[in-house]
Amino acid sequence: MSRRYFHVAAASELLFEAAIACPAHPGITFDGLAVDHTSAGDQVFVIVSIHDGELRAYLGPDHDTTQRRGSLVAAGLISNPDIRLEVQEAAEVLSWLTDCWEVARECLDTAAEADADLVLAQIPLERISAA
Repeated sequence: MSRRYFHVAAASELLFEAAIACPAHPGITFDGLAVDHTSAGDQVFVIVSIHDGELRAYLGPDHDTTQRRGSLVAAGLISNPDIRLEVQEAAEVLSWLTDCWEVARECLDTAAEADADLVLAQIPLERISAA
């Protein structure tokens, strides 16, 4: 069973068919989105996994919270004895995590009424993979 961080129990998960690996550290993946319809206005979270899903985190629902949560994930990657990222690598991971959320948010903003699978299909994965 995986450990979850910042999990939102009420959110529905929309997972990609294949997770997208972080260019700075391939052991970190963008797995999909979680959307919480129960709050005032939909809240969107990026689902990321570390070590093949051993650890999962929901990042979002806004830019500032994504940055804070992403910073905690990056700090954990520096101090984790099995990973031990360098500070520069952790900064690259944080930038990529933020990019994932921003790209997903842009797509959802333009397709607010769209079908969930259609939204996932419209996310420009090349922007995330090349970050």
